[in-house]
Amino acid sequence: MSESLGKIYVYYHKDFDGIASAYLIFHILKKMNYDPEIVSYVDYDMFDDEDEKEKWFQGKLEIRKPACFVDFPLYRPDILIYFDHHPFNKRPAQSPNTKIYEVDTSKSCCFDVILEFAQKNFINLSELKNLEDIGKWTKIIDGAKYAENGISPSELLKPTIPAIIIGKAMFHKECIETILEKLIQGWNLDRISELNIIKEAFQEDVKNINERLGKLRKVTKYATPEHEKLKLVTYDSSEIGWERYAPFYFFPDCDVAIGIGWYAGEDIYYVKGSRNPWKESTLALMDKIKLGEIFKKVGGGGHNVVAAAKFNSREEALEAMDKIVKEVEIKLQN
Repeated sequence: MSESLGKIYVYYHKDFDGIASAYLIFHILKKMNYDPEIVSYVDYDMFDDEDEKEKWFQGKLEIRKPACFVDFPLYRPDILIYFDHHPFNKRPAQSPNTKIYEVDTSKSCCFDVILEFAQKNFINLSELKNLEDIGKWTKIIDGAKYAENGISPSELLKPTIPAIIIGKAMFHKECIETILEKLIQGWNLDRISELNIIKEAFQEDVKNINERLGKLRKVTKYATPEHEKLKLVTYDSSEIGWERYAPFYFFPDCDVAIGIGWYAGEDIYYVKGSRNPWKESTLALMDKIKLGEIFKKVGGGGHNVVAAAKFNSREEALEAMDKIVKEVEIKLQN
């Protein structure tokens, strides 16, 4: 047996693709003769301001090393192994010791970048019996491939499908480690969705959904006749709670939705933008708009089709949203 390459610490993004990426890279690193340890998820809410983010880029915010990062666009030069699929946000000087694997046009870090790496390096993963199902749902959820798979906006608001139930539970911090732990142990998604901790988080999320939808409908709108012409929906759900796909439930013909959200239990406001994933025509439109590039200007980031930025106050979020909406208006008019 070859000599162990020693410990390596895995960090992952806090979403379905990020958790799936951590699950997959854990097994791959073991095959490569590392001793991997899953440390923590990473997300934009780690940074209180731009100074904190700059410290991250410079490697001054402490992490456990040697580190492997998956599905997180904010690269730093002291990472040993880095897998990602986001458009490049900011790239400090690359360390000659860092192994970077990324495809910035792919839909899934887990299956378009990490699995491809395993295949190219002849790493046998045949014992991972849950891999195919996880791969299917990672591409559907991270790529918002709902229309193609017969999944309606209503299903995303009031889920019955195990993978989507798990996806909703991921917004509860206490569920994330459990989901990842069970994936690594080989549990399938159906079985994970039946765990009490998942069911309780999910039930909390959908409790009084009809009442919440009624409130959301009042704050989701075409703000002007020009917005209706451009098919641009805006909303402010900062006092209600976040429902990403509610705008497309209310306005199935809209192309783009931009608004403010707030997650229960967090003192953080998010501005988020998304194309309507039930309209195939919006893919080409978003190649022109490039939401991720627009959101970068207010300290956020993302893909062409979906992006986000976080703020410590509603006032800051409103100011940023106003800037984003104005830029999107210009792109849609041209």
